[in-house]
Amino acid sequence: MCGRYFIRDHDQEILDIINKIKDKEGMKLSGEIYPGDIVPVISNNKDLNPTGFKMKWGYHIGNTTIINAKSETIYDKKMFIDGIKNRRCVIPASNYFEWETIKKTKYLIKAKDRDVIYLAGIYRFEDNKPVFSIITRYRDENISHIHDRMPLIINRNDIERWLNKDSDISDILNTIDSNLEYEEVVEAEL
Repeated sequence: MCGRYFIRDHDQEILDIINKIKDKEGMKLSGEIYPGDIVPVISNNKDLNPTGFKMKWGYHIGNTTIINAKSETIYDKKMFIDGIKNRRCVIPASNYFEWETIKKTKYLIKAKDRDVIYLAGIYRFEDNKPVFSIITRYRDENISHIHDRMPLIINRNDIERWLNKDSDISDILNTIDSNLEYEEVVEAEL
């Protein structure tokens, strides 16, 4: 499950996305990202071209905030069906965090071969403002001792296909990024 992620202020790919967003007011541009934060994401514009937007993390159902959607059941849940069919997005991140459940140890998880990972998401509008949820899946064996779920990470080459509502994305929903590494977080190092 993805409950927090991080944006480094010097990752050029993320800076390029942020620079395409016209209205940055209220948007968190770097640091640890929490549910409820307004952050940069990629989605299709009206001309169906991928571009940067700001969105708030978390669907709201009464007093509950839904920050994640399970890939295995996403087509079965009424609150997610329109998003997966028509409103997909990608959330750029430098890394994400997971907590090992027994000792409550926090781990930073990142890609071995690149500075930015792209988390699969879906969005909808609440009070005329876009909000998103991150799609999760069963974990990679490499990090299974930390948590049993992880965000669905989109390969950079699959972003346009993910965002295209007419694309068959079943193979992407079943992809595991096994090129991840982790390290225990020492808060002072962040």
